[in-house]
Amino acid sequence: MKSIARKLRALSFVLLSIWINDAKAALYDEFQVYDDSLNAPGEYGLELHLNHTVKGRATAVYPGEITPNKGTRITPEFSYGINTNWEAGLYLPTVLDQQNQFGFAGPKLRMKWIGQHSDIDTYWFYGLNFELAKVLPRYEASAWGSEIRPIIGYRSDNWLIVTNPILEYALSPGYRKGGFDFLPAVKISRRFGEGLATGIETYSDLGKLAKLTSDQERQHALYWVLDVDRGPWVFNVGIGHGLNALSDQWTIKAIFEIPLAK
Repeated sequence: MKSIARKLRALSFVLLSIWINDAKAALYDEFQVYDDSLNAPGEYGLELHLNHTVKGRATAVYPGEITPNKGTRITPEFSYGINTNWEAGLYLPTVLDQQNQFGFAGPKLRMKWIGQHSDIDTYWFYGLNFELAKVLPRYEASAWGSEIRPIIGYRSDNWLIVTNPILEYALSPGYRKGGFDFLPAVKISRRFGEGLATGIETYSDLGKLAKLTSDQERQHALYWVLDVDRGPWVFNVGIGHGLNALSDQWTIKAIFEIPLAK
């Protein structure tokens, strides 16, 4: 009987893992839609990314995974303006899990390129962000990962509309099958005062680009966000709600720009 019970528990774990979006876990170190902002050439920057899953997935999709439910992610991001088109960045994500265990997840390097645009108030912009990550297996199944993030947007005096059709690719052996994962993100915000804007951000996980998952297997989250740019205070805060059963139901997030001495 004990042997049968163990087998049933193992089978239940496998079936539940399959139900949870075919078992692709992710480290939620950043909820941000990239726009055309860049550090000036030779300028250093520091941002602090914070988010907390109030209610989310609590069942591991592979043995040893730290799930997002009631977890807090704290990620300093250092950046440097190389020239008028290129910026380099380094993420150092940390996690405080549901059991109050604190850990460093692993470094992420990025390079961001923004194409030239006219020096006018209303314009379209475009760019790319490239990322390479080395994350501990308890946070992501594939220790090595990469990301290509196209940036396409429109900015005017009162509106910012931007999309990031993100492509992720696992680099560790055994996780490369199927090609890129497709995770589109969108931001629409409107200015309502000097240095103040509000709007929505959406984040989705649609599965493999070559074979998108069904609606029942996808993850979608909608965030209300507030952007403040009134020096020295520059930050983004938001609250997100999952739009289906596979998505974390409630998450709060913030990104603070920390002034550095010149």
